[in-house]
This record gives sequence, structure tokens and C-alpha cells, in this order.
Amino acid sequence: MDTPVARRESDTSFHLQKVGGIAVLMILLVFSAWWLFMRNQRFIPHPPAVPASPVPTIPISGSGCAVAGCSRQLCVEENRADEIVTTCEWQEEYECYKTATCERQKNGNCGWTETAALTQCLQVQ
Repeated sequence: MDTPVARRESDTSFHLQKVGGIAVLMILLVFSAWWLFMRNQRFIPHPPAVPASPVPTIPISGSGCAVAGCSRQLCVEENRADEIVTTCEWQEEYECYKTATCERQKNGNCGWTETAALTQCLQVQ
């Protein structure tokens, strides 16, 4: 019959240190996982982004330019107007472009023709 081996105090102490160390590591692991979760929030499903509905462009006959942008604030090349995507926000100055002329400028690019009325409106806004 085998006789039980008496444990020394140092063996028990080592065992407790080992178990305590594992417990500390487990706590650190759980805390790290929680921190990453809260920091990145990768596991919380976000609502899908709502794509902006395309805003039809307004071609300017004969000039090759078109008014584009969600707020109709851009004057661009007619063949590129459908590719333009902007945020849908409103700024007071966009009101001025409702009556402005979008046409080809002297430099060959499309743009808003600077008139006294447009300049004055932009200064007021």
C-alpha cells in the first residue's frame, strides 16, 4: 500500500502562486477583450449606410456643362455630372446658385459665371 507523501509548505505555496498567476492572466485576458470590444465596437451591428439617392443633373444646352450635386451647388462637365457624388447638406450660399449661370468659362472649364448679382448674393450669405 502506498503511503501518502507529505506536502511541503513550499510545494503548496508554489501551487497557489501558479493558480493565482493563471487567475490574474484570465482577468487580464477578459479585460483586454472587453476593452477592445468597447474601443472598436466591432461586434455591435451598425445599421447599413443609406445610399444617397442619385440627383438628376441639369444639362445646360450647348455649353457642355451641367448643374450637379445634391444641393445643386456644382457646375461641372456634362459628361461627368452623373459620376459626381456629394453630401446632402445645405449652406445658405447655395441659394445664390439657383439663379446663377452654369456655363463654360474663358479658361475652358465649366463654372458659375460671376455676375454682380451672384457676387453680391455670396457676400450677403
